Amino acid sequence: MKHMHWVLAVIFLGLVGLVDISHADNGRRVVAVTMSQTSVPWYSEKWRYWQNNRHQPAHKDASGRHDIGSNYYPAIGLFDDSDPEYIEYACQLLAMAEVDAITAHHASFKDEWHNQAAQRWFPILKRYGLQDAPRGGGQEGVEGLEKVYKLFQPDILTISNRGVYVFFDVKMPDADVASWKNSYPENNRPFIIRVFGSIGREVGVSMDGAYGWVAHDWKVNDKSRAGYIWADNAELARVGYEKEVARAKQYLAPGKLSWYAEGVNPGFNDQAVNGWGGGPRYIERANGETYRYRWQRACENNFPAVFIPTWDDWGEGSIIAPTVEFGNQYLEITRTYAAKYKGVPVNHGNFDVPKWIYTIRKRTDDPQILSAMNQACNLMQQRKYAEAEASVLPYVKTLQITSLPTYWEWTAQHRVR
Repeated sequence: MKHMHWVLAVIFLGLVGLVDISHADNGRRVVAVTMSQTSVPWYSEKWRYWQNNRHQPAHKDASGRHDIGSNYYPAIGLFDDSDPEYIEYACQLLAMAEVDAITAHHASFKDEWHNQAAQRWFPILKRYGLQDAPRGGGQEGVEGLEKVYKLFQPDILTISNRGVYVFFDVKMPDADVASWKNSYPENNRPFIIRVFGSIGREVGVSMDGAYGWVAHDWKVNDKSRAGYIWADNAELARVGYEKEVARAKQYLAPGKLSWYAEGVNPGFNDQAVNGWGGGPRYIERANGETYRYRWQRACENNFPAVFIPTWDDWGEGSIIAPTVEFGNQYLEITRTYAAKYKGVPVNHGNFDVPKWIYTIRKRTDDPQILSAMNQACNLMQQRKYAEAEASVLPYVKTLQITSLPTYWEWTAQHRVR
């Protein structure tokens, strides 16, 4: 696999302890839902994810924008989820936004690229004080569950000292999930969380908790938005959210459900992938108002955790990661409300700094400059954001980073020597 020397350089770094999201600080933690499955041919030798719904990412328009399966475009250009430099960029932004953990899509243990990519994330997450939990559907049965769960050990995200396994949809009988879970000692059994919208009247015996997703109310629709099978304007987005939270409370009150995390979603638009074949769906962002409303309500509702769907689902247009279209807006909102939700001071780091570090690393192979970027990353790990910015700024000017075209991308030929 390419660039393994970089990976080996981070493996030796010391590990941080587990973060138990039910018993740390005020008991509230923020978890970002990640997809972590994109790749580009100039790093991993093939396209993954960007080409969904028959898009052709090798093709560019006159501005240099690739044809990708997303209504939005990454601020750093097309990236590869197995690239440690991208991983560090993402971890820096997540930590600055007061996110505590991610739950990474990892449906198949048979996907060797995905396994190796996950193993590159783990040490970098630890460096920034972040945790991880696998998310899948059990497509490969009990054996697959066990292998993926073990892959994420020993520093998996925990609730009540139990490692977390997150289901989006369940592709295996609930009894089989329960059997696998109960094969562990009682005080060390996997803590099973399932997306709340998929729960019927009866909660599966394997489940310990649930989390919210996009909170669409299937009984209402903004019919003014033509071409979508369903659409929520800002008002309907608020109504859908309140109904989902109210339903969750109905499950919690009689003890049908013992743990719930609100889904604080910024919006949704999967037009570019045609709703994965079923027709596009839409939730209005309203210039951040949908996200702000949901965050404010989360601060008031006192559930133990917030799940953010998503950090990077480009196909479904639910990302909070920086984009060409809205810059760092959703990271700024996340940081403000996540700090309020957890009762911690708001940091004032510049969200452009991780982008600068990432871009500089792609623009040059000068050892002195790369060493300076490593030192800046060390400062970022210590949350010394102003010092990190000051150390990077001279190279931003020298390499004219802020003057690069909107759709600039990194390849070896762009390196400044």
